[in-house]
Amino acid sequence: MAQRVRPLFSRLWHGAITFLITQFCVMLISWPLMLWWGLPVATLNPLGNFIFNPFLGVFLVLSVLIFLAQLLMLPFSPLAWSLDRFVSIWLEMTTWLPWDWFLTFKRPPLLVALAIPVATLFIMHYRPFKPGLQKLGALTLLFMVTGTVLSLQSVPDRKRIKCGCGMIEICKKAEGLCVHDSGGMRRAVAAESWLDFVLMPELVTSFGTGVIDRYYLDRLTPSAVAYLKLLCEKNVVRNLVIPHHAVKSPIDKRLLHELRVQAIKSGALVSII
Repeated sequence: MAQRVRPLFSRLWHGAITFLITQFCVMLISWPLMLWWGLPVATLNPLGNFIFNPFLGVFLVLSVLIFLAQLLMLPFSPLAWSLDRFVSIWLEMTTWLPWDWFLTFKRPPLLVALAIPVATLFIMHYRPFKPGLQKLGALTLLFMVTGTVLSLQSVPDRKRIKCGCGMIEICKKAEGLCVHDSGGMRRAVAAESWLDFVLMPELVTSFGTGVIDRYYLDRLTPSAVAYLKLLCEKNVVRNLVIPHHAVKSPIDKRLLHELRVQAIKSGALVSII
């Protein structure tokens, strides 16, 4: 019995190591594109895919069975319930870790970015590294060294980007990353697009972070508050700062109340100075 179990365990171990090496290679080779587009990298990406792939397989099987049951006009309520419970369990598992496993880095020079996949291919084709733990250790070391080098990059003192009809200023201060917003007119329907394709890439590529420590709003307007509510909902802002003179009319007080409600839900602070 032991003679049968040992080869099976050896094959499973070899398959797991090979899978992790493949995931590390894909992550490291695609890392320059993620840096260039301002996207975060997940530190648990190789291990996460190792756990997620079986879940994905079960999800696809249940989806196909539900689709076939609908075509054949068979009852599929038990399958739909199983799929719903399965997805709920997976979503619950994603909240177990008490920390954020996504890392963001400033966009590096082009040669530094291209060196990451070159070093990855070198490790994979370097014969003294034996397949298995040696290559996995070398790829892990490359990831750690690259992350350390990228985190040591200098960031600009300030930068201005367009927001609606006005501009917002992003600057680095002692209290962290700060944004100064004059509260100019903007289209509320474009808030999510501006956040995903303008603000977040700019924060990551220029300052190496996806979180704003202090957001100063000089004037309360419905469109500006709509933008800030979305920033709070996405957990991008930690502290909102509004001057006392900006809260004058009943409309301003109503907008401030709406903003505070959303901020409390998201765990952000609203300060009146």
